[in-house]
Amino acid sequence: MNYYDRIQESIEYIESNLESYIDLDIVASKAYMLLSNFYRMFFALTGHSVKEYIRKRRMNLAINDITVKKSTILNIAIKYGFESGDAFSRAFRHIVGCNPSTFKKHNIKYSFERMSVLDKYYDVQDRDLLERYPDIKVLKKLEPMKVAYYRYYGKSPEYNAFKVLLE
Repeated sequence: MNYYDRIQESIEYIESNLESYIDLDIVASKAYMLLSNFYRMFFALTGHSVKEYIRKRRMNLAINDITVKKSTILNIAIKYGFESGDAFSRAFRHIVGCNPSTFKKHNIKYSFERMSVLDKYYDVQDRDLLERYPDIKVLKKLEPMKVAYYRYYGKSPEYNAFKVLLE
């Protein structure tokens, strides 16, 4: 299982637990990583921190509850783990840019959809080959980027290479 699959597994776990408490140690374990490594890899592949992703996804579901289900702010706050309606309103204002009543009144649009790392980075070229060899995946063409690297031979190669890069 590669990093893409492992991060996607953690996203699946997050998505299935958005209406309950999410222990980030358990999320990291779904990706078979230590929490500190998981934070870095999640951000690198999604562009969002884990906590930010959870908050934005919960807010997306809360907005659906406000507009479609017509739930009260207090019920929504409790459902998504906020301590009070005021805490929910502050988080709502921070993420969406206005308070819930203004949002509803002016029919403002906000969307933060579920992410799929696999769709973002993998290219499906031949479905028959993909079915026959599910472990082999083709990465999409990446845009050109600048990369810094340094190779070090000896004891503690990662530490010493990183030390040179910092200097």
